[in-house]
Amino acid sequence: MARKANNGYWTAAALAVLLFFAPFCAAQTSAQERERFVVREVWFSASGPGRFLNAEMRVPESRPLRQALEGGLEIEFSLQVVVNRRRWWWLDQRAAEINWRAVLSYDSILRRYRLSAADGFRREYRTLRDALDRMGALRGWPVSPDIAPVLLDSSAYVLTRLEVDVNRLPHP
Repeated sequence: MARKANNGYWTAAALAVLLFFAPFCAAQTSAQERERFVVREVWFSASGPGRFLNAEMRVPESRPLRQALEGGLEIEFSLQVVVNRRRWWWLDQRAAEINWRAVLSYDSILRRYRLSAADGFRREYRTLRDALDRMGALRGWPVSPDIAPVLLDSSAYVLTRLEVDVNRLPHP
């Protein structure tokens, strides 16, 4: 009988410790989530014969990013979207690949962040957060019309990756 009570004590103690540390673990996870690039959603839209890429992304604002920009570096971000088709008899087939690039820089004279994309989009922002939020809301980027049959295929799925293009950074 004493042994069962003792096991119950340890179970209750372990549960109390778990409940005590759970909020700290959740806070740490959400802090890690804030520091990562997150592609929330990617979708394609159609307007006439054209196909357009749309994406919702979260780009974290960090002190090293701000220091690099204010130090004169241009930072290039790359969004890679790969459309694959499932095949039951072999590896999945890469049906289409789309790359979108954006360059973020800082103008120290005007004290503004400048965002420019490959399609000719250029705009200046007062804060880094505003520039990153705008970059994270990609709307209506034209893609090849050849992608339409691939997108209508029910076995197609999309993989995405958002990253800083480290190959474009200056070498020490």
